[in-house]
Formats: sequence, C-alpha cells, structure tokens
Amino acid sequence: MTIKQTEEILDSNIHNYLTGTQKHSFLLYAGAGSGKTRTLVNVLEMILKSHSEEFRLRGKKIAVITYTNAACDEIKRRVKFNKLIDVSTIHSFLWELIRHHSSDIKSWLMENIAAEIADLRDKQSRTTRVSQASLERERKIVSKEKRLQNLSDVYKFTYNPTGDNRTKDSLNHSEVIKLGSYFLDRKYTMQKILVNRHPILLIDESQDTNKLLMNALLEVEKNNRDTFSVGLLGDMMQRIYSDGKSDLEACLDEHWKKPEKSINYRSPKRVVALINLIRSQVDNHKQKAREDAEEGYVRIFIKECHSDNKDRDESFVKKRMREITLDDDWENHDSLVNTLILEHHMAATRMGFIDMFTPLYQIERLKTGLLEGSLGNINFICGIVSPLISACIKNDTFTITNILRTNAPLLKREHLLKNTNNTSPLTQIRNSLDMLKSFISTNPELITINLLHKINEIKLLDVPDSIQEILESNDNSQDDIIEAWQKAFSSPLCQFDKYYNYVKGKTNIDTHQGVKGLEFPRVLVLIDDSEAKGFMFSYDKLFGVKEKTKTDLDNEKEGKDTSEDRTRRLFYVTCSRAQKSLAILAYTDNTEMLRKNLLHKGWFDSSEIEII
Repeated sequence: MTIKQTEEILDSNIHNYLTGTQKHSFLLYAGAGSGKTRTLVNVLEMILKSHSEEFRLRGKKIAVITYTNAACDEIKRRVKFNKLIDVSTIHSFLWELIRHHSSDIKSWLMENIAAEIADLRDKQSRTTRVSQASLERERKIVSKEKRLQNLSDVYKFTYNPTGDNRTKDSLNHSEVIKLGSYFLDRKYTMQKILVNRHPILLIDESQDTNKLLMNALLEVEKNNRDTFSVGLLGDMMQRIYSDGKSDLEACLDEHWKKPEKSINYRSPKRVVALINLIRSQVDNHKQKAREDAEEGYVRIFIKECHSDNKDRDESFVKKRMREITLDDDWENHDSLVNTLILEHHMAATRMGFIDMFTPLYQIERLKTGLLEGSLGNINFICGIVSPLISACIKNDTFTITNILRTNAPLLKREHLLKNTNNTSPLTQIRNSLDMLKSFISTNPELITINLLHKINEIKLLDVPDSIQEILESNDNSQDDIIEAWQKAFSSPLCQFDKYYNYVKGKTNIDTHQGVKGLEFPRVLVLIDDSEAKGFMFSYDKLFGVKEKTKTDLDNEKEGKDTSEDRTRRLFYVTCSRAQKSLAILAYTDNTEMLRKNLLHKGWFDSSEIEII
C-alpha cells in the first residue's frame, strides 16, 4: 500500500468517527512534519461534502480551535472561508461562548478577585521585612482592590483577543480561559449551548490546550456522546507550555479512537533518526522518513560558555556547515539560515530591543499581545509614528502625505467644520511638520517618549487615548501597566522597529517555543543556559553536564514535569524543523563531558560532534 493510500484511509476513518452511525471522538497522534494540518483540512472537506446541507438546515457549524491567528488564517484559506466552519483561537472561541453572560461573569470576577486579594494579604501578613516581593504584592493588592471597586459599575464586559484590554469593563486573556472553563464545567446551560452550536469540535495542538479547559471539554464530551464529538490533533512530545494537560492520552477511555500518522514528510532521514532517539525515553511513538527523503546532515558544535565573541562562533558554525553540506547558502546568505534561540530575551539582547521589551514582558496582561505583536500602542508607534519619522528623514513627501491624510487630526472632518482659525489646516500641518523635522535633527537618538510628547504637542497625529494616559501620568504612578509603558517608551524608537521586525517574522531569528508548526531548509539551534537565565529549561541537565537538583528528583518520583522533561521536548521541536540540514551550537562550561555524554546517549556519532 502506498503512502498516499494509507493517508486516504486514515482521513476516511476520521471522517467516519465524526459522522458515522456510531460516532466517536478521537486523538490523532501527529508527530513533527507528519502533515497534521493537511489531514485536518481533508477531513473538513469530506464532512462538508457529505453533511453540509444537514448542517445548514440545522443551523450547526463545525468548530476548529487553533493555537495562533496565523494558523487560523491558513485553515480558513484552505477550506475556502466556508461559513459552516468556525475557525478561531482558544481565546476567541471561549469569548464568543461566554460574552452574553455578563451577570455570571461579574459574579465570578468579584468572587475570584476577592479570593486573590485575601491570598495576597495572607502572604503579606507572614512577611517580616520589606522586600521587592512584598512591595510588588502590596501594589497588586491596591490594583485588585481598585478593580473590584470598579466592577460595581460594570454591567457588560468587553474583550479583545489581540488587544491590551485596559478598560475597567474588559477581561484579560487568562480570565477568559478560566471563565470559559469554569462555565463549561459547572453550567449545564453553557454545555448545551456548545453542543447545539457545534456538534463537532476539532482542536489543533491539543497537547498545549489549557488543562482546565481540556478537562471541561472532556466532561462535556462524556455527557453528550450521541450529539457531540471532539477531535484532538497533536503530539505530546511537542507540548511546550506548562498549563497543558500532561496526562491527556491516559485520561481517554475506550470510546476514544487513537489513529496515528507515522510518516515524517518534512525532514531528511538523519534528522528523523535523531528526533526518534530524542523521544525514545518518553513514549513508543516512532516516525519514518519518506522513502525518497535525502540522507541529510546533523552536526553539533560545542563551545565553552564564556566565549567572548558568540557572533564569531556562529559564523564559524555556518562556515563549517557549508563545507560539510556543500550548500553555499549556509555561509553566503544569513537570511536563508534560521537561528533558533531559547528565550525572547536572548532575541531582544542579540537584536537590540531589550530596553523596550523587558518592562512589557514582565506584565502578565501585556505578555500575550507583546509576543503576538498585537498591542495597540506598539502598532501605533511601529505602524504610523516610525514610518512618518523615516519619511521625514528621507524627505519622502508622498509617504508623509499618505500617513497624514488618514492620521492627522487637523484634516478630520469634525475639525474642519469647527475650524475658526484664519490659518488653513494645510498651513498648520506644514508648520507642525517643520517643528517635527527640527526636533528630529536636534535629537538624533529619538527617545520614544520624547518623540510622542512632541507629536502630541504639535497635534500632528491623533495620539490614542491609551498613550495619552501614559504621557500624562506622573513618574510615581501606582499603575504597573502605565509604569511598564513609561519604561518601554524611555528607549529609542529604533528598538521598537527592531522588535516589530522580530515579532512579525521579518528576521531569521526565532525562539525554540515559537517555531512549532514551522519548517526551514537550514536550522541553527543555539543552546546557551547561561544566556537564557531561566529555570524552566536546562540543556546541561538534559545532556548530563549538570546534576539534577533535589526538586528535580522529587518531581521525578512524583511523576511531575521536570526541567529535563521540558527541555527534551523543546529540543525535539527545534531539531524537527529542519528540512535539509541541522546544526546545533551548544555552549557549556564542560565541553569534554558534554561530548562524552552525547556519545553515550547515542544521539550523535563521533564524526558529528566538534569542539570549537
């Protein structure tokens, strides 16, 4: 039987699970590069072909949950934007489910926030000295008490999956997850709304779906098997977030079908062999490379972690990979080599936007939007302010005119109607432009907050209220979000541009976590525990260079996730991105031990390891 025939049978079986006389939910194991999205789309098309009229007449839709907006857009495109298929992120899906239940939301929030305040006060009462942690707790108490007080005036809630959600009537991202999970778990009415609206629910990247939500959905599925089917697609070895359900497969009863995709269509044979070895101590899943796949190349380079020139180290690795693979693009075209780093902080440091990034990243309510590039304040700066400044420097009149035509308050209809000034709006704009150009010429570093103050002062652009609030707030603001923005705005404008290029995928640098679902011909994985400065991951522990801590050993005994487990999964994800060749540059303080341990593991042979 050909691979194509095998795939067709699998897709047909899944279609029958969901639409047959005897319906079944399923968990599809789909390892790296196995064509998971292709199967998802094929099954959707089969359901539409066989049951679209039934769905239309009954007013039902198939729900598909994906992890990112980009994945949503891709699936929508591939099913030709069919209106019988609702494709959304988890946050958007849950918000649509709960948005009309304002009184229930309010009750939950008041109870939840009160409990959080009580917990913080309890911790404060046991604090014997003033510390940074106690000061932070006190600030959280003040902020939560203010929010609790404001809730009394809120009767309808708002939420933007890609926004800051700063208003008193808005929910944050984590609250939407908790609320949706709680309502589905506790409220019979909410379960019925879901089942009646979506008889089929398909969840992509199910291994990273929040465990509270997954538990709730499994309960809904168990109670409504005649009318509701759930399809889970994913690979537990690619679970990279701590809030996922680690024991998902073990929780599914015999009713669930467990099909498997075992062919890796992406990677060459050597890479497939490596990722099979990486996961061999975790489960029994094993992939096969395509019969016509190239052999491919894998190399790991080891360097002392206190290297004084890591850019030079990386250049050397690229040069060696060019020599080994005879692929000139390894050395001659940096844009054709994708470099994977462990933490966003490493990217921020390496690319020069650490000062604007760090204060925003530390605020939980801003983190999601920051990593997705969806914060409104940043979009205003990077989408309007920065292009205007660049156009002014280049004296690009065409671009300046286009930006001001839609963003200058002096040209808005309401202003023109109210204008009693003898000076025409165009003259006022020219004067404002001259003032801006003068400011640029005398302030070459262009600190962002100073620039925003000037733009606001000369009324050249319509500055959003959220930024106005930040500009008008004093330095002693008790609002941690405003304080974070003030710190971020104290960095040069160029840092915002560098960040924007990174987060929008316009660079060849990404994180180990951020590349799940992506693929690249040439992959350079950077491993550097000392630079990452995290405690969640440790490559030195994975490779046996550092001893496990007592916490690690205790977690192992209790069957809990350890830093070694998490790192192994990350390593699997990064290595499995490679379509042609894979290079790993590992920084460590014991190069010989690392080499010895890698040989002992059997992941690499001696010809594939170089100490540089």
